[in-house]
Amino acid sequence: MSIIHTIIDIASTLPMNDYDVPAEAPPGSNGFLRLLGAAKWLSTWVAVIALIIFGGFIGFKMSRGNGEVELGKFGVILIGAIIISGAASLIGWIQG
Repeated sequence: MSIIHTIIDIASTLPMNDYDVPAEAPPGSNGFLRLLGAAKWLSTWVAVIALIIFGGFIGFKMSRGNGEVELGKFGVILIGAIIISGAASLIGWIQG
């Protein structure tokens, strides 16, 4: 435990600089930010449409009695939608 306390003591003596720099996009980046925004919305709509189409596909397959085989694909689409939503949140955070 003494090593941990020594590290904490050393870390507490280091100077901490508090920079007050406003977060803003660099000049000339408006086109890139618009492209990121368009990609964010397009990928979100693609994920939503894929889930709707997959729901109809599973409904059709279930009426024939063999829809359980296709349920594994739902996890793949759902994981893709989760990744897209995480990326969309990250892009929104970057854009400010």
